[in-house]
Amino acid sequence: MKITEKIKKSVPIIAGTLFAVLPMFFTPITSMAKTVEDNSGTWRYPKFNKEWVTTDMPVRVTVGCADEEADLDLQTIGEYYDYDELYNQLTEEDKKSDSEFAKIIMNSRGEVGYLFEIWDNNHNTMDTVTLKLPFSGTLLEATCVVEEWEVVQQTPDSITFKFQKSYDEFVGDYCFFVLRYKKTSPDDMFWFKPMKTQMNIAAEIADQTGKEAVAEATGDFALSYDIMKWLEEHPKVTLKYIMTYKEKDYNIVIKGGQKLADIKIPWYGPEYLIGKFAK
Repeated sequence: MKITEKIKKSVPIIAGTLFAVLPMFFTPITSMAKTVEDNSGTWRYPKFNKEWVTTDMPVRVTVGCADEEADLDLQTIGEYYDYDELYNQLTEEDKKSDSEFAKIIMNSRGEVGYLFEIWDNNHNTMDTVTLKLPFSGTLLEATCVVEEWEVVQQTPDSITFKFQKSYDEFVGDYCFFVLRYKKTSPDDMFWFKPMKTQMNIAAEIADQTGKEAVAEATGDFALSYDIMKWLEEHPKVTLKYIMTYKEKDYNIVIKGGQKLADIKIPWYGPEYLIGKFAK
């Protein structure tokens, strides 16, 4: 399996090799004469065997500008990196062929990285850029490749950058921001939501009927400790998971109630699931 050059290039950047230290004190945000929202872009995340998976989650960006006449024609792109997922996709061959890249991913487990690019017709007129994050977490580091942007405010699910240079000193129409966060919980990840919904529905049916129920889901991701622990505690629920791995589909059937979760193993990767539960 060959890891794409794009992923190998982006991961070290978002993993912290180019991050600036987060300012200790935030500066106040002045009121903007004009604000523009852009929700046209969508978040995507990398898969080694597919390269990229595009989600239906919009990249929500709000731009504030002091110039009422500014022409803010925005376009945004967002990338999301979950290092636990990336680590689970590494094979022994990957680890040997590019040990430095594998080490970066290994040392970043438990974290997520965001990269979002933004274009507009008058980049020099943008006073603030606020990004609404798809998940909550603890901000570790943040920066922009254009040095004049600084972090001035953050909430559990958003971050605001402010342009710190006069307009006549800088003219441009493109920049990208990189962020690193500590994950709150692996099950906050968006790809688990459909699976967890089906599992909860199956549990309700089992409680109402007293009979076994099946939760069906599809995907190409590893399962977390919390998912396995949930199944362990629900003996009347069986998970049927059609998992795509290396361009092949596998029928993973996990019957609840048996010993499934190990506190020392936070993630259960494709090869483990196929070897133990494939039918």
